[in-house]
Amino acid sequence: MKKLVCLGLCLILSGCTSTPVAKNDAERKVNVNVIEVSASTIDEIEEMAIKDVEDTKAKLERERDALSEEITDFDIYTKNVDKVKAYYDDALKQTELLSARLREYAYKYAELIMNEDVSYEVKYKDLSGIYEYIYEDTGKDMYGIYDKTVKNMYDIYYDGIIKDAYDTEDYDVWSDASSDAYDDWSNCLSDL
Repeated sequence: MKKLVCLGLCLILSGCTSTPVAKNDAERKVNVNVIEVSASTIDEIEEMAIKDVEDTKAKLERERDALSEEITDFDIYTKNVDKVKAYYDDALKQTELLSARLREYAYKYAELIMNEDVSYEVKYKDLSGIYEYIYEDTGKDMYGIYDKTVKNMYDIYYDGIIKDAYDTEDYDVWSDASSDAYDDWSNCLSDL
């Protein structure tokens, strides 16, 4: 399966498509959320991709930790639930942007390989690095974004602050907050 994916990517990147491909930046649609990969070696691309994922994960963890230090009980939670929702929105946006950047890293990776003066057999073998380094290695790190950031929000709020307030708050208020918190968390997790 990996070989088929690499072969397909190779054919697409080498120009074997039925649609015309833009030849310069003026003809291409520019997405401001996507970076320009200026690496000149495969190793640089691998390092850039891994660092990008790690930086995104660390940023989301810092924001999650700051939020959990600010929201410490049920009353503060209900007054600041919009901040929790904003965190979920930002986590989703950051992972979408990261995903787009990873596609740019994969594209540049393939471009460097296709421009090498080696046989197609060597190029085909080298293209497997896209799967190994860009998809598999960074994919594990992206799972860390899911596992260590958004998933932990469940423990902090739904199974923490809100659960603890069950015996102290009016049931209707608690029930609404509990249902909404679970829905917000679950929706973000599903989208991720």
